[in-house]
Amino acid sequence: MQLRECLALGLMLCWGAVACAQSGSSPWTGEWGTFKQTASTDVRQFEGHGLSISDCGEQHCAFSVLVENKIGHGNATGFLQVYSDTEAVAHLLSRKKEYCSLRLTLSPTQSSIAVGQDAGDCSYFETPGASFVQTYPLHSRESYVASDTAACFAADDRSLLAICTSKELSEQQSKWQLLFYEIADLGEQRSGLAEMTQEQAAQRNLLRSCNGAGQVADCLTAGFAQSTKELKARKAAWLEGVTEPGDPGKAAQAAAAIAGSYRRSFPNSDVQGTDFLSTDTLEITQLPNAAIHYSLELQFYNGHSCSLEGTATYRRAGSFVDQRQTDQPMFPLCVFEILPEEDGVKFADPTGACKMMSCGERGGYDGAQFSFKDRR
Repeated sequence: MQLRECLALGLMLCWGAVACAQSGSSPWTGEWGTFKQTASTDVRQFEGHGLSISDCGEQHCAFSVLVENKIGHGNATGFLQVYSDTEAVAHLLSRKKEYCSLRLTLSPTQSSIAVGQDAGDCSYFETPGASFVQTYPLHSRESYVASDTAACFAADDRSLLAICTSKELSEQQSKWQLLFYEIADLGEQRSGLAEMTQEQAAQRNLLRSCNGAGQVADCLTAGFAQSTKELKARKAAWLEGVTEPGDPGKAAQAAAAIAGSYRRSFPNSDVQGTDFLSTDTLEITQLPNAAIHYSLELQFYNGHSCSLEGTATYRRAGSFVDQRQTDQPMFPLCVFEILPEEDGVKFADPTGACKMMSCGERGGYDGAQFSFKDRR
C-alpha cells in the first residue's frame, strides 16, 4: 500500500515548484543536467544530476535540483535570484526557511551551468556522498511536468518524452498507475517490489507500442484509456466476488470453525528503547444470516495500533467481508476481509482504506493473522 499512497500524494504535489511551471524565454529556463539508467534491473533506477529552472520573471525563477548516485542522493527546491544572463544565486528552502544558497554561472558557449557553494549548509538536503556542486549541461528548453524527473532526463524514446512535457498525459499516467497498484493489491497479496516490477513492465509495453505512431500523444491517450477500462473491469469482477452473497451452509460451517476469543502477547518496544509486552486480541461471534461479529485490536512498534469492530457477511469468494465507506477521497471504500484458513484466521485490506481509517502510521491489516493455537 505504500507505493499507492505515494502515488496518490504525487497527484496532488508536483516535484518541486518547477515541475508544475511552464518554460519561458529567459536564458536560464530549461532542464539542465544528465541522468542515465543504471545496470538493468527489474525496477528502474537512475544516476545523475539535474536542475529544473522555469517560470522566470524579471529577476526570479522557480528552481529545483536533484542528485542521485550509488552512495547518496539529494533534492531541494527554492527560487533563483537572477543577477544577469550569466550569474544567479539559488536559494534552497524547506517550509519557507532558507538553509543554503548555490552560486550559478551560465556559460552560453558551453550551454551549461556551473554550480558552486554560496552560503549556508546544503547537507540538510543531501545524504553523504551526494553534492549539488556539479556542472549541468543543457538538456531541454522545455520544462518537464512529469513527477519522475530523473526518468525524463534519461528518456530516449518518443512516448516517454511526450509524457514528460505534457501535463495532460502526465496526469493520465499517474491516475493509471494508481489504479494499476490498486488492482494489484486485490486478491493475492504481492510485495511492493513485485507490484512495481509488474507495473513498469506493463507501462513499458504501452509506451513501446506508441513510439512508432504518427501522433504519439493520441496513441498514449488511447492506450491509457483502454488499459484503464480493462483495469476497472477487473476491479468490478473482484468487487462482485466480495459483495455477492455466499452459500449459507458454507457460511455457517466457516463461522463455527473460526468463532471464539483469540489472544497473543509478544515483546514490543518504542523509539526511546523501552521494552514492553503488547497483546493482540480478536473476538468472533457467529450470527444468523451467514454473518459474524468481530472485534479486532492489533499492536505495533512504538505504540501504534489498529482497531476495528463490525459485522462481516460471508461472500461468494469464501471470506467474511465488512464493507464500508470512508471519508478519505483517495481511499473511499474500506473492504475488510476475514479469511478462514486451515490453521486459523487471516485478514486482508485490499483497498488500503481500512488501514487509513483505523490504524496508526506503523499499523496495518494485510498479512496479520491468528492461529487456532491463540484461541482461548
